Amino acid sequence: MSYFFFGPQGSRAKALSTNALFAPIWFLTLTLICFCNFFELSKSAQILRGGLMLLAAIMALYSGGRMILAIWFLCAASLGAYLCIMRPNSVRPLRDLMLLSLGLIAFIVVLYALDAVMGGTLDMLVRDTLDHLRSDGLSSDAFFRLEIWAAANEVIAAHWPMGAGQVNERLLIHEIIERDWWYRAHQTYLSYLIAGGLIALVSGLLFQAAALCFFTRTLFLAALGLFVVPALSVLTDSFFQSFFSFQLYAAGLFGVC
Repeated sequence: MSYFFFGPQGSRAKALSTNALFAPIWFLTLTLICFCNFFELSKSAQILRGGLMLLAAIMALYSGGRMILAIWFLCAASLGAYLCIMRPNSVRPLRDLMLLSLGLIAFIVVLYALDAVMGGTLDMLVRDTLDHLRSDGLSSDAFFRLEIWAAANEVIAAHWPMGAGQVNERLLIHEIIERDWWYRAHQTYLSYLIAGGLIALVSGLLFQAAALCFFTRTLFLAALGLFVVPALSVLTDSFFQSFFSFQLYAAGLFGVC
């Protein structure tokens, strides 16, 4: 999937959606769900799930998405800590957590090495972000999402409290700024408000909150995949504007139930 399309940010996976970032996000979500009842699985099944988690990192690297890589790292650390704590007959959880930390550091080194072989996309994005922060701070010239978020807020204010309709989101934003390569508000909560105002925002939050019921001892990893991953992803993308994402999220909820 990772070699279907090539763009200015490196190889980007496009599968089942026009948004190249959706495939690695949902791959990570479904992989985390697969870790439920990990210690009841056979050794080969456990190894397979570990391989899937590493593959999720590689897909995030191919996508060129900094947020996705940050989400993967957070989820990998949480997953490792959870497994260390829940492991049967674990007598040295602190030692296990230290080994986990060293493993994550080692994997970052391997990821950067792989990135160097592939052309240095990750290194370029990280350096570019740090350089802009040092020289320009959080300016809209350096971080274009700030500009589009400001435009989205103008649209929201002009059509408060009922919204302007989802189909008009891009058109109204482009009346304020001219960036043809931007699609939607690039933030799901802003997209909710543009689409249907306060009612749409409350409805969207209730929809996303459905996964909160999985925050239990046995289903924690399902909650990590179905709540934490989308909740962070929507901060930088109009995630649930996609019917594919909406349907896959609902299927994940029903599947875990």
